[in-house]
Formats: sequence, structure tokens, C-alpha cells
Amino acid sequence: MNADPRILESLGWLATMPQEFRSDVLGGCELIECAAGRRIYEHGGEADGVYGVLEGRVGLSSIAPDGSMYLSYIGGRGFWLGLATFLKRPRRFMAESRSHCALLFLSASRIKEICADKPLYWKHFFILTNHN
Repeated sequence: MNADPRILESLGWLATMPQEFRSDVLGGCELIECAAGRRIYEHGGEADGVYGVLEGRVGLSSIAPDGSMYLSYIGGRGFWLGLATFLKRPRRFMAESRSHCALLFLSASRIKEICADKPLYWKHFFILTNHN
């Protein structure tokens, strides 16, 4: 899979942001490829960053009151997940690739670094929490 990170500049939340912000976000991301069925993160795990879907599908599952997992959402190209990162709380969902996927990972530490240099960027990340 040869996914081009620039795909996300024209899809979803990131496409609505200023060019400089888009460049800074993409420049801080790490490309991750995963096979179908791979856990991306666990429910209750540390919220250590956000993921943008370049290719494939990612399923988000929640825990029902009886403790069973149920599929809540499937996101594709342009979808961002891992928003618990901004709440500084454990992850509320389990994320798993539903097909072969290419993801961009932007770590929480990198988010803090780019926002320290450009505090207005927090506003752009806030918009992400309300976009998906």
C-alpha cells in the first residue's frame, strides 16, 4: 500500500483547516500500516495521540453494560480517531482495522509541541473533537 499522506489535505476535518496547519500536522505524523483485524488501541488504554485514516476502514467498538463489545462506528478515508487524547482520559473505544489500513499517527507529545509554537492551533484541534 503506497498511501500518500497528502490525501488527508483534501478530506474531512484536515481539509477545512489552513494550509500551514495542514502541513505542520502532516509533517508531525508517522505512517502506520496494519493488516485487517489489528488492534490499533484498546478501550481504557492511554490516549497517546490521534490517527487519520488514509486507506481502509477502522471500526470503533464500545463496551455494553453487560461487558460485551459492540461495533459503534466504521470510519474510512479522511476519518480521525483517538480524540480522548484531548480529554486526557483513557480511551473510550477499542479501535481495530476492518481491512488493510494505512493510518497517520500524530502523538500527543507532537501535538503539544506544535501547539506550543502556535497556540492558535489548539482551536483547530478543538474543531476536530466536534467534526467526526
